[in-house]
Amino acid sequence: MIYNVEGIVIFTGKFLDGLKSGHGKEIYDREGKVFYEGDWELNLKNGRGKERYSNGAYFEGSFVDNVKFDIGKYIFSSGCVFQGKFNLDMRNGNGVYNDINNGLRYEG
Repeated sequence: MIYNVEGIVIFTGKFLDGLKSGHGKEIYDREGKVFYEGDWELNLKNGRGKERYSNGAYFEGSFVDNVKFDIGKYIFSSGCVFQGKFNLDMRNGNGVYNDINNGLRYEG
């Protein structure tokens, strides 16, 4: 475990040669609502994981070298959902967007 100066756990998980490696959870705020939980390799998010943001939105999917990559699902704070391809942290390529506020579905 790694603690910050206030004694709050900011990382729990596995280490290899002093680096985050394997499954672990890193917390970015005092309340524990902003976090990444998933696979790590050489201190970087690599593999499957879930990242929750301060606005309540979150991403579940694949990460490569700390960025969203390949297939994933982004749930906006409004509850709307995009599921599809990501590249360099951005939606990229085909996907499905469900707008729960007006019942619309966009695909492409």
